[in-house]
Amino acid sequence: MDRVTVVPPMDLYRYQTFTLGVRALARRYPFSVTSWWRTPAHNEGVKDAVADSQHQEGTACDVAFDPGTVPDAGPFRAAARELGLEVHPEADHWHLELVSNLY
Repeated sequence: MDRVTVVPPMDLYRYQTFTLGVRALARRYPFSVTSWWRTPAHNEGVKDAVADSQHQEGTACDVAFDPGTVPDAGPFRAAARELGLEVHPEADHWHLELVSNLY
């Protein structure tokens, strides 16, 4: 029989805050999530990934906007910040993650 891992309540709260924030942003901006949860092994194989990536705990994702709909970074960042998220625009996607010192 497989063991069930009990997730600490704070981790669930962080995850819930992140997922609800991404959902709220997706209602305002047309984007698709292109990468979300990663295993440590998968993360090691991702170019430029950091060892302590929030992708490994499910509180980071990469998004790509629909063609012709990439928003101005300033207003998008402000909207994300109100939801507890940080935004890091990159060449082919934007990285979203839970504000690191939020919880």
